[in-house]
Amino acid sequence: MIKLALGNTYFLIFWFIPAILLLLLLSRAKRASRVELILRFLVVTSLLFALFGPYVEKKLPFSRATLMVDISDSMDDALSEELLERIRAWQKNNLEIDILPFAAKAGELYPITSEIPSFKKLKSQGALLNIGETNIENAFKNSAIHQGMNILFLSDGFETKGNIHSYLQELRNKDIRIFPIFPKQMSKLSKQMHISQLTAPLIAPLNQSVEIRVAISNPSENTESGSLEIKHDNQLVLLSNIELAA
Repeated sequence: MIKLALGNTYFLIFWFIPAILLLLLLSRAKRASRVELILRFLVVTSLLFALFGPYVEKKLPFSRATLMVDISDSMDDALSEELLERIRAWQKNNLEIDILPFAAKAGELYPITSEIPSFKKLKSQGALLNIGETNIENAFKNSAIHQGMNILFLSDGFETKGNIHSYLQELRNKDIRIFPIFPKQMSKLSKQMHISQLTAPLIAPLNQSVEIRVAISNPSENTESGSLEIKHDNQLVLLSNIELAA
């Protein structure tokens, strides 16, 4: 049996957000930067933690897990490979892994009897899954996902089809435990404008306003602009355009 310390204390500020989604849009480029990868992921994971509870820094004992890997084109190849390398280290500590690649469609669930393949190889093998699109909801509805599974989830959280938000309660009802895989150091990912701190209450009385504090940093050498969205129950409650000097 293996004990995994998943996550990093740096991310604690992001995880206690039970009903609030926050997304900072930084770039208009088609290919996501590493910062955008994290920010997109936070949209999905803030809902995951609302339902499944924050698992950061807990030691979670289990000896087998299913690795769901998003191989769609929105994923950053280098960062995905870096995260897979961490999971390979857990393999060496006797963690048994089954793998389920997905994009617009989910592939076949199969056991890993040796080292986890590279991200590029997984993507090449899953070319028929329509890697130009992403449907996370469809992946979790796969018949291979069953009661009581431990799932290591590697994705940027960006969907072009489906709506995973509508299916989260069903996953909770099935006692499916989901552990998103994050980079250890967000501060090293990019020199672009990014959220450096986020504070929000865990719970609040019904019909009562709450205070949310967001700190945004711009480590680049130029003035950066973007937009900040705050959502509650998937409803937009605040939209603010931001321009931040270097």
